[in-house]
Amino acid sequence: MKRASSQSGIYRQYKMKRYKVNKGEVWYDVNKVISLYHKHKHIDKVSEITGINRRTIRRYLRDNNIKKYKRNVREEKRKACGNGMRGKHISDYPKHAEAMNKCSGTNHWKYKPKVKCFCNWCGKELERHYSQIKNVKHINCGSKECKKAQRKLYSGSNSPHWQNGKTKASLILRHSIEYKEFRNRIFNRDNYTCQECGIGGQIEMHHIKEVSNYPELIFNEKNCITLCKKCHRKTNNYASKSIKRGKNGN
Repeated sequence: MKRASSQSGIYRQYKMKRYKVNKGEVWYDVNKVISLYHKHKHIDKVSEITGINRRTIRRYLRDNNIKKYKRNVREEKRKACGNGMRGKHISDYPKHAEAMNKCSGTNHWKYKPKVKCFCNWCGKELERHYSQIKNVKHINCGSKECKKAQRKLYSGSNSPHWQNGKTKASLILRHSIEYKEFRNRIFNRDNYTCQECGIGGQIEMHHIKEVSNYPELIFNEKNCITLCKKCHRKTNNYASKSIKRGKNGN
């Protein structure tokens, strides 16, 4: 082993060294070890092939100013597990198919059969997982009628978030299901396009006669029209304009 001058920046020069491998003694050059590292991009793999200690390989890389390859652990795990079959047909891999069948569906060690239960509103018989019903007071079948009935049960003063009627009545009305259904009917009637500029996208429902002065016309289809955001802001009764304008329009 020769030492070079400190001015050159290279502190060590390695000649060929002899290392013991399972199949006898093999001579490995530093350049050959580095080329194997560039090929396999893993110190453990180079250590298995050459039989050289991993610490020694790291020293070779450090002294020759070679940066380490970053391991993609996520990709390695993906290849090791079942996600490595992504994009491939399972029929081409019979051994893998057998292993998958042994630990999937009813054969899985965590499998639990569904529990029979009944809807609290219509009495329909259902099948649910135990985890879906263990902490639930009211079981719902998912129909519109049963959903509405359950909503009424938890709305108003029955809600856990009730704050003694803090929310304004107009805001409650605008966030109600009836108002949302009515707005969707208006959008469907106008083909989800602005009736002023003919552009779709961010559309809003506009009341021709404002709700603040004419609350009885809130659900009147003739009083409503679909507009985009820009056209809606240009109207005379948009937001606070209707309060300033008043009922007479002055």
